[in-house]
Amino acid sequence: ERFEIPQRISFDHVFFSDENDPRLQDSAQTLNADRDADWRGFGDPFMLQRRYGNLPVREIVRLFGSEFAGEIVALPDAGAEVWHGPLNSALGIHLVRITQSTEARMPGLDEIRGPVLQDWREHEQRRRTAEEVAAIVDRYTIVVEGATDP
Repeated sequence: ERFEIPQRISFDHVFFSDENDPRLQDSAQTLNADRDADWRGFGDPFMLQRRYGNLPVREIVRLFGSEFAGEIVALPDAGAEVWHGPLNSALGIHLVRITQSTEARMPGLDEIRGPVLQDWREHEQRRRTAEEVAAIVDRYTIVVEGATDP
């Protein structure tokens, strides 16, 4: 499981700082009706990017919060050029268009042989070190001054 390649999502978004902004519904309708509309001119200024490419879901959680990540993962696959929303994030409200999505997958051993081998070597080194420390500790007897044997 540690070597699973996570789901990755590419998306564009339009940000609104206020969920009651009257432009929110108008923007969604306009963007879905006019595919040639310049989506960057909609919404409020945003402190981060407006376009994200190939982000693992854990990175979406870090940037936007778990609620947003859960909602964006549930959106239909890319290719339809459809704007969805409003979606809530830790930063505000968003209209989102998925441009690409790849499902999580378990890679073949050939793809991850190097990292698996490195992980195994590190695990074995930690195990040997723990055994050596235990052997050293076993050679000593701890005596507490003033303590009496029961």
